[in-house]
Amino acid sequence: MQENQVDIMALNETNLDQKNGIFKTPDNFKEQFYIYWSSKQCDKHKGSGVALICLRKWNKHYQGHKIHSPYLLSVYFLFRNILFCIWIVYAAPQNKTILPNTLEQLKKEMRDETIYKKSNNIIHILMGDFNLITNGLIDRTPPQHISSPKFFDDLETLGLIDSYRKLDGEAQGNTYHKEGVRTRIDQI
Repeated sequence: MQENQVDIMALNETNLDQKNGIFKTPDNFKEQFYIYWSSKQCDKHKGSGVALICLRKWNKHYQGHKIHSPYLLSVYFLFRNILFCIWIVYAAPQNKTILPNTLEQLKKEMRDETIYKKSNNIIHILMGDFNLITNGLIDRTPPQHISSPKFFDDLETLGLIDSYRKLDGEAQGNTYHKEGVRTRIDQI
């Protein structure tokens, strides 16, 4: 994070809850960063748990966080009357309910009146590992014709945008590599 001057980063598949995460975090890291942890699924040794790491300077803006599940966490920061709701999701491939549940939580939160009492200006940021790609021709190497999942259309309907596509247009980009296949399944 320091090397790339990143203030905030999401972790997926931590397989840790807050207690174990704090215990395993090196002391020198704790001095500079704060980590907000979700829970982890008790019956799984792999494939659950998300976290948000941010520079300690962000703590003065911290408003709270919600652990929705071992796969979904939201953290809230208030900057000059702008409330940032940062969502971290890990869509485990074997659990097909995570993305629909995430969408429902987002819709519910966007209608929640208590959030609007903190600020009229709210920015939702959704980041994580969706285990889906929007465009098989530019988000996958080798390219493959894959229809865009409805989930991404639903996110656009909520006013969310794919920040990579917004900034880099049609440029190829990959975040995951395995056995000769590269994909962009991690998104903001």
